Amino acid sequence: MIKNSIVLLLLAGAFSLSGCASGGKLGAGEKLYQLGEYDKAASSFKKAYSREKNRFYKARASYFLGRSYLNLNQGRRAATALDRAVRNGYSEPDVYLHLGQALRLVQEYEEAIAAYEKYLEYDVGNVVANNGIASCRLAMGEPRPTRYRVEEVKGLNSRYSDFSPAFEGSDFSTLYFSSMRKAGKKKKNTSRITGQGSSMVYFSRQKGEGTWDDPQPFTGDVSVNEEDGTPSFSGDGKELYFTRCAYLEEGPSGAAIWTMKKMGGRWGNPEKLEMGPDSLIFAHPAISPDGKALFFVSDMPGGYGGTDIWKVNYKAGGSWGVPVNLGPLVNTPGDEMFPYVRSNGRLHFSSNGLVGYGGLDIFEAVPTDDDGWAVRNMGVPVNSSSDDFGIVFMDEREAGYFSSSRNSSNGIDNLFAFERPLIIPTLSGKVQDTDGEPIQGATLRIVGNNGTNARISSQAQGIFQLTLQPDADYVIMASAPGFLNKKEQVSTRNMIESKTFERNLVLESARSAVLFYDIRFNPGETGVHPQARENLDRVARILTANPDYRINIEVHAFGGNSENDDLVTAQKRAESVEAFLLEKGVSENQLLLHAVGRSHALRADEALATKFDFLTVGQSLNSEFLASLSAVRRRSLLGEINRIHFSLAD
Repeated sequence: MIKNSIVLLLLAGAFSLSGCASGGKLGAGEKLYQLGEYDKAASSFKKAYSREKNRFYKARASYFLGRSYLNLNQGRRAATALDRAVRNGYSEPDVYLHLGQALRLVQEYEEAIAAYEKYLEYDVGNVVANNGIASCRLAMGEPRPTRYRVEEVKGLNSRYSDFSPAFEGSDFSTLYFSSMRKAGKKKKNTSRITGQGSSMVYFSRQKGEGTWDDPQPFTGDVSVNEEDGTPSFSGDGKELYFTRCAYLEEGPSGAAIWTMKKMGGRWGNPEKLEMGPDSLIFAHPAISPDGKALFFVSDMPGGYGGTDIWKVNYKAGGSWGVPVNLGPLVNTPGDEMFPYVRSNGRLHFSSNGLVGYGGLDIFEAVPTDDDGWAVRNMGVPVNSSSDDFGIVFMDEREAGYFSSSRNSSNGIDNLFAFERPLIIPTLSGKVQDTDGEPIQGATLRIVGNNGTNARISSQAQGIFQLTLQPDADYVIMASAPGFLNKKEQVSTRNMIESKTFERNLVLESARSAVLFYDIRFNPGETGVHPQARENLDRVARILTANPDYRINIEVHAFGGNSENDDLVTAQKRAESVEAFLLEKGVSENQLLLHAVGRSHALRADEALATKFDFLTVGQSLNSEFLASLSAVRRRSLLGEINRIHFSLAD
């Protein structure tokens, strides 16, 4: 569907549309429609419908009234008129196609699908109708919004259409845009197409956050029959390309691309870029940042229907080469227009032929290795059920401006700002000991699978903080003199907003003994039983996190027939423990093994003395003492003696 701000494209001349022929009872309106003067045509068809009694002509007047409203982007009025044409028996099948488009504009998706399906009965496989149905179903699915934030630029918008923003090179403090506003002391011509003011290029400087200077004219003249719009500046801000449409007495003469150059801080006179005959559309220029390629919109032969996006390269001799169509991945039987090229080579454009959420949607096309394009819809809220088009970015930032007719029942376009907030993951926390005391000056090493390798120190109160990157996995290792290292992991994958990852790292004293009473063995047993694996896993974690540390492993055995039997059992137990730890990644150099038998008796510590009331702290658990105990007490104590004692080596 065509919209009022696309006036700069439609002024190319007469339109040969299905069923449109001037003369007869509707001749005045049809001639205006044929010239593209939709606002005046709508008034003419509205009057004709009211006075006409013949059902055939009433249906015809309703049809062209609906088409006029549709071209003015007034979906509700268009849907009403086109539906009335159907009820009055209008016979051309394309009435259903345009009715579907109008109903989609006003978000009546079920009714729009029915209209598209009716049209497909006459034109099986029509791409526009099928994409229209797909678009309705896409919108009905309540699509998940992207992270872009969109806000109307109220300081620049008028009650007329303001659209197609642009920057002069890398100067983002001044915004250029097309406007149909009626302002100033001079009497401004009224557009014969839209009924608004004739389009001109304006500029405004930003004064502060959300405030702008009053827009001033940049190109165009209110006193002549010309309309200017869709500005595009080269990367260095020294060249401007824009669309100019001129009226002659007999009607519009065509849409052409014009250019201006800046020399010595002043802009020269505009010159027409000769692209082809005046009977064709050449509009919506988009110069690449390096100035070597010009993208534009045209209906020249060799396209895919409607208006297509083309590209022409600048030749070394100072002239433009032969235009090349961007192909079917970008262009469709519908209309593609309003191209914009970023410094990273990505193309943004609007289309009503690709599957989208409304009339015109904004798409991103990324060049591929096979000279093709990977095209994606920019999603909501950048796109809406209305027309969204004319986007511009602030260089590589995911921020800028675009234009949209959303929230307007009259098809008026406004300027909107957009921004995708950065996702900032932050690592924050404290380093402290097991008593909760902060450790200042602890070293934290942060290693990520994205190449990050950073070192920071904990500050007063053990506090640390570091900014991470999205979509990465990190390992954080904390160390401090006199403490065991501590390792934590953080993943910033699949983040949808900024987040702080809190990690409090508790370091254990390196001098405290590591003693596990539950790593016990029955007399004669040598293998590591399942209950002991959890504690051995902890030992392995400590050692792998602290590769400079070595540990004493004192393996006790008691209960054999002799001292030698006990030593053999202790050695086998030590080997079992060693094999388990080596398999977990512990270095052999970190393990100091000691196998001891009954001659190296344990002494009861406070824990054992508390557990067994017949023991006192310091009691030697030798053969003589065990022999003095009852069988029950001796058996229970042997389970404690047949154990492993861990301690950090000096």
